[in-house]
Amino acid sequence: MRIKKLFWLSLCVIGLGALCSCDSSSAPDDNATSLPTQISDDLAKRCPGNTIEKTFTFTGSDFYGHSDSEKTYVYSVDKNKDEWLVIYTDRSWSRTIHTLKDVITLNEAVRFRLFNDFQEDIKNGFSEIKEVSQNCINGKYYILRYVSDIPAAKNCEHTLVMGADGKVLKLTTYQLNNIDDVRPLASDIDWIAKHYDGASVAAYVNDMGNDDYITMHNGVVKNICFKSYGSERKWEKTEYDLPQGETVPTTVLDNLNASAPGFNYTQVTVTETPIGKSYTFIDGTSPERIGHIIWAHLDTQGL
Repeated sequence: MRIKKLFWLSLCVIGLGALCSCDSSSAPDDNATSLPTQISDDLAKRCPGNTIEKTFTFTGSDFYGHSDSEKTYVYSVDKNKDEWLVIYTDRSWSRTIHTLKDVITLNEAVRFRLFNDFQEDIKNGFSEIKEVSQNCINGKYYILRYVSDIPAAKNCEHTLVMGADGKVLKLTTYQLNNIDDVRPLASDIDWIAKHYDGASVAAYVNDMGNDDYITMHNGVVKNICFKSYGSERKWEKTEYDLPQGETVPTTVLDNLNASAPGFNYTQVTVTETPIGKSYTFIDGTSPERIGHIIWAHLDTQGL
């Protein structure tokens, strides 16, 4: 078995934004009448009454290397002066990002969770609140950024991803890449459906260059990660908390006790990768969140 000791630290990291490389592009166009009818008709249904501020269309390769598609970005504001960005790929709707001004505009389930479980964290308010809809994900989800007021992570910008039902889907102690610039791929979601029967993707984010699909599978929130290596696309890993009622294999516990006798842990996470499955045991009472990784199965031929 391979055993590795980790020291878990809260880090303030600013994720790098995804970059686009365009073969050809057009300058922003303030004239809404320049939009193709297919887009303008769809936009009128999604954002009725909005005032279009600018549009931007380009054809060329983007962060994901799709050089044959046309992308159209439409920026608008509603009557409350909230900002909207609707993005189309080959004139078909891709995603909508609605930037909200205040937490009070969130639905009741999300507000209830925030004010009950994150009251101490969010004393300084939110620097950004985005409501996101994607064409390959059912339902809306929210991405919120705030600077923590907790001493252990003071002045670190946190990113909280929540479902419309108030469920916490992901929490980081750094800023995720701008959702405006990245998008889920249908091929990734097809892979998830094939390998995780009955799974439902609840949200998508790009975390330091990794495409993360936050997925509900058998009642468990699983973070399924993909990454591109040039033109090659690979599943990197799947991470989740040990499901309630599921036990850690005896051999894994034996190796933990041999590596760290008497180690007390409060949290266990599971990581599935192409080379095997591991368990991470974390002492949540320690400010450093000291942990140990124990491999249950390891196939180095998968490297």
